[in-house]
Parts: sequence; structure tokens; C-alpha cells
Amino acid sequence: PLFSRADNALKQAHNREYASWLGKIRIKPSIKEGKNAEAASKHLGLLQEALLNNSAISIMRHSASQPMLPVVHPQGLLFSREGVHLVGIEEKEKLPFQLNIHDIADVCILDQPATSPANFDLDSCLAGITGVKSIMETSGV
Repeated sequence: PLFSRADNALKQAHNREYASWLGKIRIKPSIKEGKNAEAASKHLGLLQEALLNNSAISIMRHSASQPMLPVVHPQGLLFSREGVHLVGIEEKEKLPFQLNIHDIADVCILDQPATSPANFDLDSCLAGITGVKSIMETSGV
């Protein structure tokens, strides 16, 4: 019981810190992203929650060829001039990809833990060492 109470207290403190941190993030839309900045901000919050809780997610994209990514294991977020990108691993393909959050129509946090390959390194992935591609390139969009 003592460990359980301590664990609950830690989670409550963490949630308060997370909520205050999330309230300080703003996304300034670029020309491409102008019309869906509010949705992107909501998606960013869900992606951060999934990353902090090590949860897998499901993504619905603005794409006719591959609109649904049923199980994605988020690995990190990339903030750049081109926007904010999710770096993740799609469960079936097992390959890292990046996806601009403005290309996301909906995000659902799954009741499933996210996993990472044993050799996965976010910095190496972003440097192109592991061959990360834009999900738009890999789906033929």
C-alpha cells in the first residue's frame, strides 16, 4: 500500500507538470499548415502523451492511398522549419518513418505499450543512418 500511494502521488505530480508544460507549447502554422493548426496542436498533445507514457498509437492520415496506420510505435518528435514530425515505427513494416503532424487527421492512443527495436537510436535515425524516410515517400503518395 505504501508503494502504491507513493506511485500515485508521483503520477499526480507528473501529470501536473506535464499539463503545465503542454500549456506552454504553441505551433505557428506555415503556409501549408495554416488551415489545420488547431488540429495539429491537439495531435501534438496526444503524441506527447503517448511518448511520455510509452504507448502505441493508431493514426488516420490525410491520404487516399494509405489513410490508416493501425499500430505505430512512436519514437520521438522532430521540430524543424518544415514543421513538427512524428518519428515512429509502423508495426507491420518495422521500419522507421517520419510524418508531419499536419498530415495527421486523427490520433488514438492504444492500450498497448510502444516498443523500439534493440538497435534503434533516434539521433542516428534522424541523421539518415538508418534510412528513415518520409511516410509520404514510402506509401507512394
